[in-house]
Amino acid sequence: MTVEWAWPDLVAHATLGTARRPDVPDRTVAGTPLPPGPAERRLLTAAATLWAGHRASRRPHPHGGPDERWTAPAEDARPPAPETAVQLLEAVLSEVAGRAHTQALVLAWLRAASTAGWRLPADLRTAVLDVSPTPLPSDAVAVFGPHGRWLARLGRPGWARVLLDVPGAATLLAEGRADAVAPAVRRLWDDDPATGRSVLGQGWDGWSAAKRAAVCTAAVGRVGPEDEAWLEAALDAERCGPPAARCLRGITSSGLVGRMAARLQAMALVTRRPFRSPGMELAEVRPDPAGLRDVGLRTESERPPGQGLVAWWQGMVLGTAPRPAWESLAGDLASAVGLQAGTPGVLPAVAGAAAAQHDQRWAAALVLALLERHQPEEVTGVDRQVTTAWTATLGRVLAVLPPPWPDGLTRDVVTWAAHHPTPTMVLSHLGPLLVVAAGPAADPALEDLSSTGPLAEQVRRQAHTILTARSLHAAITAMARDVPAEETAP
Repeated sequence: MTVEWAWPDLVAHATLGTARRPDVPDRTVAGTPLPPGPAERRLLTAAATLWAGHRASRRPHPHGGPDERWTAPAEDARPPAPETAVQLLEAVLSEVAGRAHTQALVLAWLRAASTAGWRLPADLRTAVLDVSPTPLPSDAVAVFGPHGRWLARLGRPGWARVLLDVPGAATLLAEGRADAVAPAVRRLWDDDPATGRSVLGQGWDGWSAAKRAAVCTAAVGRVGPEDEAWLEAALDAERCGPPAARCLRGITSSGLVGRMAARLQAMALVTRRPFRSPGMELAEVRPDPAGLRDVGLRTESERPPGQGLVAWWQGMVLGTAPRPAWESLAGDLASAVGLQAGTPGVLPAVAGAAAAQHDQRWAAALVLALLERHQPEEVTGVDRQVTTAWTATLGRVLAVLPPPWPDGLTRDVVTWAAHHPTPTMVLSHLGPLLVVAAGPAADPALEDLSSTGPLAEQVRRQAHTILTARSLHAAITAMARDVPAEETAP
């Protein structure tokens, strides 16, 4: 049941009146006579031979010798996961806590089970692989064991990529097509970036523009200072400019971030006023050719539509300049956030910069400003698309903060979501973060959550779903400690 439609289709024929069919084969596809027996058994044998031949033709091996990939490894010596832990996993897979939280909870279970030294039950492998991220983080792979990883490689291509290892990722990056290299890039730059840079250096010049662009896109958020040289060169490569620029914006020490910091100093005009907080205005500056190159464009006409040139360029500078540039401009972080929150259009852009650069200090200061500047009474008439974009920005900034969040911040986020004009959308977007990152204050805040209007019942149901997911996450986190000793014996 792991490949193509032919096998289950033939099985269905074998169980629905096969004995009355005149066309049941007498030989396999290879011409070998089938053993005598009921028609159903002969048809299933033919189907199994067809499947084996189809799989063998996909994996050719040298003539006269066996293919080592078909040799099964020994089963993992790890003990199977105890029954109480398996019940937790089955509850997650049944989506009792909602589909939106399934992947995060499965990942938490795999990590906890890998740390505890357990093996995933064989009958749950395919269900887990179907909902796992691609590739699975390396600290969650051990639970599959060598035998489970071998079976996954023989199954669907997607399963093999979920459990992709570093050697396999290097081969896929070197030889794979543009639409298949993203998992390889993620595995290599998460686990062995030196190997990734080595493969990239050997093959970059011979790759298509589409493959180069796919590599740059998959590398966003994963690259470091050692990658600056090839990313700077990629700014001028066909189709690679914008994703390479997004990569460089996340490296606070990169030349691109430094150049944008200098442009911020020239663009932002801070006014000091007696007995009042400083104010800020943004000069109307157009991008020069060097600035266009920094964001991966060759001409002004290549920029995304929907914004004026000056406003678009301001967003590029504000969304790249780092926290030290703002502190130099305003004097300290608190004053910088005050300037950012008090100038229209600036706060979402700088929040994107803090998220891209994974700056926890900056993110913690900006979260409160994002909540205060987007209060319900101010956004009731705002277009839904703008409201959704603000919530997405808030989510990216919250994701930077290490869990668990402080109780005060947790309560503020839940209250803000509950009283938002579109509370169901906000809770749906922030729910996964509330499950895995919010502090202990989230539970009483969600239990006491009150909302009015036509969406009140939907809000209560969503709060209940998030609470269920949080209880499962807490049980998963503690399951290795709570399992009785006799259940963990081999």
